[in-house]
Amino acid sequence: MQRCILVSFFNSNNIGDRMISEMLYSDVKNNGYEITKCSYEGSFVITGNKPKISERFFLHQINRVRRKINKIKFWMNFEKEIKKLDALVIGGGNMIMDLTPDTKAAMHFNRYISIAKKHNKKVVVLSVGIGPFQTMNQQNKAIEALESCDFVTYRDESSYLLGAGNKKDQQYISVDPVFMLPKQLVNGPETKQQVIGIGVIDTLLFDPSMERYSNTLNGYVNLINRLIELDYDIVVFSTEIADYNMVNDVVNECNNNRVSIKYVENSDELLELYSNLSALVAARMHSLIIAYTQQIPIIGISWQQKVSSMFKLIDSDELCFEITELSEQVEDIVNQVKYSVNNENLRLKNEVKLQEFKKKYDINSYILNEIKKGNK
Repeated sequence: MQRCILVSFFNSNNIGDRMISEMLYSDVKNNGYEITKCSYEGSFVITGNKPKISERFFLHQINRVRRKINKIKFWMNFEKEIKKLDALVIGGGNMIMDLTPDTKAAMHFNRYISIAKKHNKKVVVLSVGIGPFQTMNQQNKAIEALESCDFVTYRDESSYLLGAGNKKDQQYISVDPVFMLPKQLVNGPETKQQVIGIGVIDTLLFDPSMERYSNTLNGYVNLINRLIELDYDIVVFSTEIADYNMVNDVVNECNNNRVSIKYVENSDELLELYSNLSALVAARMHSLIIAYTQQIPIIGISWQQKVSSMFKLIDSDELCFEITELSEQVEDIVNQVKYSVNNENLRLKNEVKLQEFKKKYDINSYILNEIKKGNK
């Protein structure tokens, strides 16, 4: 049996990232590999379930100190481990992106690759997302790192166009692993009253502007109030624990007993929440993808190109709205919610698209098998 290190976001605070990692793990294992898990930030210790949201900030500060202390030790251990194995598999999620001109995301990504290549190991990158970049140098460094791999598959066309470079014969477009999530919700919402999920994002995580935060908060509140006027109940949540400052602010500003808050800490809790939804309006990409696989109607709030790209991928650009125009687009969003709920034609369209994605995702298995053949 072939043996590999699988590097992905196993220890992320984001439910979507952790689901990607576990689905990649299952895919690689099912293709005949014995796997050593490694979390992308630099750890062979896989923590599993994350701490309670009330503990997150304190533990985050401790972890920052520990990461600095353990950094050198980790890279020594990684080199020791990769020497004993056949391949490095790395992927899932947005692994190379730079939100400011000063960051060097490709450097961390490339360190895994360069150590594996130093010891003549095969390197496969699966269903990776890249971008945005703020400078051409950042993008070029990403391209250089990806070109040094044996095979690369991207989760969307936008990432492929950014990263493919001059080795397009070894690089392919696949899809995000979470699109392969089996449908687990058997029935629609059992509640008598229709419920809309609002998955918010805290804009301060990617933009320090308090004005933007306030405008986005007002947009969420206006949207929720309009949906309540149409006799919907509202659940506000996020799949990223760092968003819960915004979640709490939105609920407090609404101050309405038809608006509830849900703390979601793992995929089981998320699916339980989704089992009661008539539709989802959300910003976090994987909260949308997971809902899509469960046949929950989705409307996107795009804060980054990857969200818009996802709706382009499912041929539903009209269901995606820019977060910068949230307040101005409230009525359009509401109209799309009304259009999507209980829309049988939309459900059938999504079923067909998911079958297309399954065929597109097969390239990952093909590549893993090619690597096995080459290592025999």
